[in-house]
Amino acid sequence: SYTAVVADAAGNEGTASAGFDVVVDTTAPVTTATIDTFTDDVGIYQADYPSTTATDDTAPVLNGTLDAALAAGEEVRIYEGTTLVGTATVAGTGWTLALSGLAEGTHSYTAVVADAAGNEGTASAGFDVVVDTTVPAAPVVTSFTYDVPGAGTGASGETTSDSTLLFNGTAEANALVEVFLQGVSIGTVTADASGNWTLDYTGTNIVDGDYVVTATQIDVAGNGPSVASGDFNITVDAVAAAPGFSLLHSQEPTLNVYSYDMATQTFSTTPVSGSSYSSGLYTSEFTFVSDVNGDGIQDWIWGKDQENVIETYLGNADGTFSTTTINTTVAGDFVGIDGTETTYLTDVTGDGVVDWVWIDQGATTGIQVYAGLGDGTFSTSMIQTTGFTNWGAGISSAEVSFLADVTGDGIVDYVYENDSANTGIQVWVGNGDGTFATTDITTAGVTEGAWDVYRSTFLADVNGDGNLDWLYAHENTGNGINVYLGNGDGTFQTTAINSAVGTYATTGFNVGWNANESTYLVDLTGDNILDLAWGYTGTDEIRIWAGNGDGTFATTYSVIDMSGISDDWSGGSPATYNQTSFLDEVGSDAARGTAGQDFLTGTTGADAIYEVGAGDTVTALDGDDDIQVADVGFALIDGGAGTDTLALSGGGLILDFSSLAGQVTEVEGIDLTLGAGNALIISDQEVLDLSSITDVLVVDGNGDDSVTASGGFTLSGTTTQGDVTYDVYDAVSGATLWIDQDIGTGTGSVTIL
Repeated sequence: SYTAVVADAAGNEGTASAGFDVVVDTTAPVTTATIDTFTDDVGIYQADYPSTTATDDTAPVLNGTLDAALAAGEEVRIYEGTTLVGTATVAGTGWTLALSGLAEGTHSYTAVVADAAGNEGTASAGFDVVVDTTVPAAPVVTSFTYDVPGAGTGASGETTSDSTLLFNGTAEANALVEVFLQGVSIGTVTADASGNWTLDYTGTNIVDGDYVVTATQIDVAGNGPSVASGDFNITVDAVAAAPGFSLLHSQEPTLNVYSYDMATQTFSTTPVSGSSYSSGLYTSEFTFVSDVNGDGIQDWIWGKDQENVIETYLGNADGTFSTTTINTTVAGDFVGIDGTETTYLTDVTGDGVVDWVWIDQGATTGIQVYAGLGDGTFSTSMIQTTGFTNWGAGISSAEVSFLADVTGDGIVDYVYENDSANTGIQVWVGNGDGTFATTDITTAGVTEGAWDVYRSTFLADVNGDGNLDWLYAHENTGNGINVYLGNGDGTFQTTAINSAVGTYATTGFNVGWNANESTYLVDLTGDNILDLAWGYTGTDEIRIWAGNGDGTFATTYSVIDMSGISDDWSGGSPATYNQTSFLDEVGSDAARGTAGQDFLTGTTGADAIYEVGAGDTVTALDGDDDIQVADVGFALIDGGAGTDTLALSGGGLILDFSSLAGQVTEVEGIDLTLGAGNALIISDQEVLDLSSITDVLVVDGNGDDSVTASGGFTLSGTTTQGDVTYDVYDAVSGATLWIDQDIGTGTGSVTIL
């Protein structure tokens, strides 16, 4: 405590000052502060967050606590590094400090209690606020995941038969990803710490059609959403995976065709029939069903050595065949099926026309090709390949042969296996011009292959990977069904995938062929997976061992009752005059709807599909297809690749696309001319959605037909195709309509909204 006084020279002191105290305090406060959270009240994420959390808030509030109430004169100071940021507002043992103007990056803070003397206690642990105000880049949709075997590999651009899917992709770590289907949000999902995400959309059945999947993301700081990802394209074709087809049985001179209803898994009991046809499977004759003249309708073709003739009975659109033959005279041996020879009808010259191929193991005969001419006739000059090494040919109880592309180059190869000679599976690669390599590719170790009353062998893709696989079935050994997966390069796996279906005696497992039984590998259950089917007139049934899509088959069978068919409907083997075929095994380019619910399927040709009605599903596949609709209550129409036309074959029909969301895809033309007073109602976006190859829709019609188009179309000119002149209407969206100038010239109208 101090006083001050004035003294003169003699030492006399005046009146002393009042006392003045100096309190010396060098003791730091014992109360400590901690920084617990910061408050973000900006953007999508608003809450209290711990240290190191990213934020898009440049003015967050720091929140903390004290281990005791402050003493008089004490305060809480906040530092960033060594820089004092401010003094907190204290309430009890809690405190806050509002920050402002934070730059992008990491800001590290500490809190400390200071007393009135300026002594500071122990500083808190560091607390980091990560400021991130940058919108993230677009995420990526990488794949889809399916649970239907054989439904694709999951890549963009694929067609899948599974309509309940999971979508996968990548984004920033822990980002919130929103997924869109055709621009409509279908859900959000949070990416994991590695940035991977999967959106489960299996709870929704996606309607068949072509779709674009995109995604955006919001990062952990709340920045976003980002711009959309690149397009991920997918075609859902679940309904069309159940095509309709027919069973054709020949018993010379009669052909009977029984249509199949996939929905009920039944065959018609009253066939489309015809008589006066040659047929047979012999050492000197063979019969085929195939489209030989490119009209989209399957034809009946028969050849016989002794008569030196190939007879073609052209098919009609109603399932019957012409009784007038188109003949090709061929000299010498050119046909047969037995233990030394086989005959095929397939395109080996690469021109899209099926050729007649005879393979005989004789050293001077080899493979003889009579090229198809596209009009039902064949060249009389053969293309021949001889000089083979390790050569074999024939179908018997010890051997089997095929013509098929097993090397993945789009060219048909010759494939042969002989049990008794332990040849393995031998492949002579096709050259694409009707000739074949003379040196084989061999898969040693596969010694199962035969066709007889107990055994059947097939070459087909049974696991959906695009490679042809070797399937061997025996009804008596107990091995059941063995599948040797193809590698796609002409070789096969040597370890079989086995389906233990039992034997004929133990489980009723039957395969083979003879005069009244046949075995097929065909999809009879409508799941786009090949099934093993055996038909026998003796028990009036077809037994089906359903394929699982992974190379295995069900170990129990289902039955199609054929007792309602009074005629023989199954059978066909060497030395018989009868034969059974599923018409879709060689591809049908014509289909006709019935009064029921139909699944109508084309192929890669120019298909003609008639009388599409209520509930029908059309899958036209490749080619320029003509799809004629008699009832606009159809379930689905997919024109596939090519330039396809949907025609209204009835009168007074209204094709209103606003009520057909996703039900019509890959169609490039609308034809209203087949009936009177038909109408089309369509918007610019619906035009854009119709086709993946063009934004132009061509509309043909008559004077009593009508078109109503919305979406800002304006007349931009005219164009002429053939003898038809069209008014051209363009929309800002990029959609274009060509409307036949005849439309609306009578009782109809053209209305542009």
